[in-house]
Amino acid sequence: MAERPPGKPYPRAIRDRAAAMRAEGATAEVVGVAIGVHIDTIHRWNGATLRGDLARKRAEALAHLAEGVSVRETARKVGCTPRSVMRWRDEGEA
Repeated sequence: MAERPPGKPYPRAIRDRAAAMRAEGATAEVVGVAIGVHIDTIHRWNGATLRGDLARKRAEALAHLAEGVSVRETARKVGCTPRSVMRWRDEGEA
């Protein structure tokens, strides 16, 4: 794995190299092995995993709300902020 202090982002040079490899058609798996970064991190840089996680959390939150669970309890169960739950609820009502 690429060396970095815990909790700090990967250096721009590593992220730029990953982006260049992806632009050349390399898969996320190949990029991860070549630069020593976990595959989930590569997906997060590409935005795919985050969008998938967000859609799953939103659907789960709306299901809890439909069952009558409170906003705070829904946020705790889903793993997000109460504000996000309120925003998703309001978007669903609009």
